[in-house]
Amino acid sequence: MSEEMTDKLIWLNELKEESKLLKKKMDALERELLELAKETELAPAVSSCRFDYGGRHFEANLNTGRIANRAPNQKTVLNIIRNLLPIEERTEIMAQKIYDSHREDKPIVDSVTIREVTPPVTEE
Repeated sequence: MSEEMTDKLIWLNELKEESKLLKKKMDALERELLELAKETELAPAVSSCRFDYGGRHFEANLNTGRIANRAPNQKTVLNIIRNLLPIEERTEIMAQKIYDSHREDKPIVDSVTIREVTPPVTEE
């Protein structure tokens, strides 16, 4: 193996290690931001914050306390359940009872997103 290839492999490995460290730092900072959002009663919501940095404009969304309902279309599920029941129990009420007993909400992971936005219009 050439010295050039060895040097590039070493450089790649160093970059990967730096990337892992940066990811850990970013995750820790994101957790701190989300905790601050919760403490300042911005949660549960999608809180939008605008800020300027380096002559550019950004908008951050702090997504906390959200719940995802991952169930398919309720009507479809109820029809499937009803068709699986014995003929004498094939009612919408019975299917709804079974559906409700198996449904659960799953929390969505809290997150922070940042995107660049157009600068605000200032009146002179």
